[in-house]
Amino acid sequence: MTVDITIDTNVILFATEGHDSVRTPACARIFFTVLQEDNYKFAIDAEYKILEEYKKNLSDKRSNHTELFEELIKKQAYGRTESEIFRVRIPIHEGKIEELSQKGFHENDLIFVRTAPNTESGAIVSTDSESLLDEEYKNWIEDNLQVEVYSPEEACDSVL
Repeated sequence: MTVDITIDTNVILFATEGHDSVRTPACARIFFTVLQEDNYKFAIDAEYKILEEYKKNLSDKRSNHTELFEELIKKQAYGRTESEIFRVRIPIHEGKIEELSQKGFHENDLIFVRTAPNTESGAIVSTDSESLLDEEYKNWIEDNLQVEVYSPEEACDSVL
């Protein structure tokens, strides 16, 4: 069985850029596990908005590593059948998304919130303490969507 994991862009950036951060090893472990092991895949929505988000952010940080990782992610995403790609689910109803937006939730992170409930893992991994890992947002997502939100370190222990 393949487990799809919704991975926020910042986890990939930490893994590919080699930030001098305590989070970099966990981010790299998640990234390489999902890329290399057949039983894990990046959760990608049917409209490829997550892929666009990855590409936009990786292209801003051009290096040999980011170009290679961008190609690997694209290969994994485009090698899927229609049934393996998740339809974007607007949580509960549009009003719920508006509720998150009005509370200041990052607009570019909404695609991850919309995709995660449809995945096998039911999880999002992020390093974003102003959005997905903010206690208020994290609790809202977990309570309303039954999606677990993990830091990279937590994900290494719970998801991988």
